[in-house]
Amino acid sequence: MDLFTPSVWDRLLSDEPSLVKRSVGQHGAGLRRSVLLDLERLMNARVAATVDAAAFPEASRSVLNFGIKDFSNLSPSNPGDVSRICESIVQSILRNDARLQQVTVEPVYESVASTALSFVVRAWLVLRDHSEPLNFQAAFDSKRKAFALSAASAVSP
Repeated sequence: MDLFTPSVWDRLLSDEPSLVKRSVGQHGAGLRRSVLLDLERLMNARVAATVDAAAFPEASRSVLNFGIKDFSNLSPSNPGDVSRICESIVQSILRNDARLQQVTVEPVYESVASTALSFVVRAWLVLRDHSEPLNFQAAFDSKRKAFALSAASAVSP
C-alpha cells in the first residue's frame, strides 16, 4: 500500500495528534476525496491581494496567496469574465497544490441564459510513485456564496 502524508488541512484540523507525525495509506477513492476537499477549501478562500512574484518570490508562494481572486464584480454571462475566472482558478491551484499538474478549468454552460457558474476541473495528480488523472465538477452556489465540488465523469485531462 502506498503511504502519503495527509494534506496540511487534514493535519491542522485533525483531532488525532499522531496524524501529524505519520503517513497514512491513502489511495483510490480516499486519495481523490482528500484532494477534492483540499480543492474545495482552496476555491472557497479569497485572496485579498496577490503578492508580486517578481519582487517577493517566497511570499508569492505563501499562505498570503491561498485562495482564488474575488470575482464578485465579474459577470457569468460575459465570456471574457468567465475566462478570467477560469484562469484565476488554474493559477491558484498551481500555486497552492504542488500535487496537481496540467490543470485545466473549463466552464460548463447549463443554458444560454444561465447565470450559474459551473466548471470542470481536470488535472494530473502526481505523487512520488503514483499519478492519475482527476476530474471534478465545481459549481458555485450563489445562495451560500461558495463552491461545491464533486467527482466528474472520467475524462482524461
